[in-house]
Amino acid sequence: MIPNLSRYLDRLYATIYSRHEIVKTRYNYHYQRADGTLVFRYDNATHYPDLPGFPEHKHSGAQVLPAPAPDLSQVLVETDKYLYPDTVTDQEE
Repeated sequence: MIPNLSRYLDRLYATIYSRHEIVKTRYNYHYQRADGTLVFRYDNATHYPDLPGFPEHKHSGAQVLPAPAPDLSQVLVETDKYLYPDTVTDQEE
């Protein structure tokens, strides 16, 4: 059974340049509960210029924290921790 799809990542923006390089010119990794409550979002929107590492940051609930741009695999691992909190992955052992 597939969990409610609204609980999964909402958007991903990436632009591919060059032959072997992915350059994220604009990105947004957004994860929310079925009721619309934000769990976390990584993005590089320019609305927090005073944060270290500007423009990259993470919204975690009501907090906004400096955070480097994660790759998709890191976002999926973080999402798994919310979907399956009692499961230990091979990476954590």
